[in-house]
Amino acid sequence: MSENGRTPPNDELAERALIGHSFALGRIPEGVNGLAPAGFYRPANEVVWAAVQSLAVQQKPCDAISVRDHLQKLGKLDQRGGVTSAEFAELVLAPDIPDPGYTAGIIQEHSRRRRLIDALHGHLQRAHDGADIDEQLQRIVVDVGRIPGLKEQRSSWQPVDIEPVLDGTWQSSQPTVGRRTDGKGILYPGKTHTGIGETEAGKGWFAPSLAVDEMADGNHVVYVDFEDDEGGVVGRLLTMGISPRTIEDHFRYIHPEHPLTGRHLEEFLAVLHDTKPTLATLDGVTEAMTLHGLNPLDNVDIARFDSTVVKHFTTTGAAELSLDHVTKDRDGRGKYALGGVHKLNIVSGAGYILDNRNPFGIAIKGVSTVRIAKDRPGQLRVSAVTGSNNLHWYGDLVVDSHDDLAEVCIEPPHDRNESFRPTAMIAKISELLATKGPLSQNRICIALPGKTDTTAGSRLPHHRRLRH
Repeated sequence: MSENGRTPPNDELAERALIGHSFALGRIPEGVNGLAPAGFYRPANEVVWAAVQSLAVQQKPCDAISVRDHLQKLGKLDQRGGVTSAEFAELVLAPDIPDPGYTAGIIQEHSRRRRLIDALHGHLQRAHDGADIDEQLQRIVVDVGRIPGLKEQRSSWQPVDIEPVLDGTWQSSQPTVGRRTDGKGILYPGKTHTGIGETEAGKGWFAPSLAVDEMADGNHVVYVDFEDDEGGVVGRLLTMGISPRTIEDHFRYIHPEHPLTGRHLEEFLAVLHDTKPTLATLDGVTEAMTLHGLNPLDNVDIARFDSTVVKHFTTTGAAELSLDHVTKDRDGRGKYALGGVHKLNIVSGAGYILDNRNPFGIAIKGVSTVRIAKDRPGQLRVSAVTGSNNLHWYGDLVVDSHDDLAEVCIEPPHDRNESFRPTAMIAKISELLATKGPLSQNRICIALPGKTDTTAGSRLPHHRRLRH
């Protein structure tokens, strides 16, 4: 019961019926993946739905017996803050429903109404207390805008104003977030990006490197981690020499255990609005999609994940970077991440592939090639080197480890023909010349086995090329 004596909007029968229908199916029904436990009004229903989602994420059956057993193991059956056996029995006996998606929509609509009432109630009290009117109106607009599902005042189907494009004042997106050592940017503000690679390809250093660039400019960074814990990325920042004070002031680490819906979405949007980050990283796409009950192999689910989760990262203009894995098939993977091809197709900024050349480790200088798989705004490839398979070499991620510290940077591409030195072949050539005396390039190629271009292009000490 609310403070004014009225019961907040809810439909208890719809809540019980949806959970009972899920019990009967043994899984979460189609079209209901976006319903969060916080969307339920009755506390017992919220607890049970959280258990259903937990089993679904683990790909376990969600029938009544399995859910009850799960609640018992968690200590939430017939315990304070959980659900009683009588309440659970009501759910099992709930009436069947023909359209679970429609029923879930009813529950979500009531949930949005309750959040709207809660938001406005606090502002109403502050208005009575004499708060500044202009400031209060601005806060109302911000708080109401954080409530997901509310209709916009202006339809997105109305024509867009194209006058700035016509009069020449419109500016195309420029990569200004993160940078190479020559100052060239890496990511586009307000756009989505991907960074993919095999295990230990350097994704865990790529994102922190960009974060350091942004914090060095006084900007904020948000890091949402579905794979590791705070010791991983924060530890890397410390290893890179970033002070604890800088990290505390400019870095926000989030480790979600609930889908990005309901109050969890509101709290995340509040973080974005409060800090206005220039970089927002999503580490662990597969794990994030699984948490939301979505299939990484399904292109429709990928599109749904992008619209309901990823797009929120760019709400305040941040460059979003999703870190993902690649398939084990090196020859057949091409430029795509593990799962559906729509992961790359839907990117609005750039897609990068990291390919390790020298392993990373303590007291080791590790190097990974950074290639462009996609550049929708088209501003990056002009600063890259053309490669095979439509991939452009944009730079090298270099991690030079010195015990407790590591120097991390992204160097621009360089001419490999000028920097590559096949030392083994050079040694053979030197030995041959010491034995046989001066020889022409053709005679050297005949005398030494191996690829002709490697032998002929090898450089002797002092970088002198052999001539006829």
